Amino acid sequence: MAAATPEPSDMAGRLAAAGGAARPPRKRDPIRLRGRIWWIQYNHRGKLYRESSKSTRRKDADALFKRRMAEIGRGRLIGPSAKKTTFEDLRHMLLDHYRTNRLRSLARMEDTVQHLAEFFSRALALCHRRGS
Repeated sequence: MAAATPEPSDMAGRLAAAGGAARPPRKRDPIRLRGRIWWIQYNHRGKLYRESSKSTRRKDADALFKRRMAEIGRGRLIGPSAKKTTFEDLRHMLLDHYRTNRLRSLARMEDTVQHLAEFFSRALALCHRRGS
């Protein structure tokens, strides 16, 4: 009388029982090659970020990934969308805030922001400094 074999519960066990080769679990590498450019991916506060290293060298992507992990560890990560924020975006948000809350100094703020716009109109809002 042949002994009954227990039913395997996982996919690898079922493949092995069926005579197929069990595959090792797939490795999730945060650095991937798309075309000729290396991309990184990481999670921060429950959101998945994918970012181009803008390089054809994996070593550059490794360095970028390590830099992003260090920023997350220090709590200093600035997301890719924040880097694209312009002065005009901030201007609109500020004036919308004044209008929405019906602040009496709206006219004064519009005048003040106009003077700043003459200088900063095309600048990005985020100024990156080394060592900070």
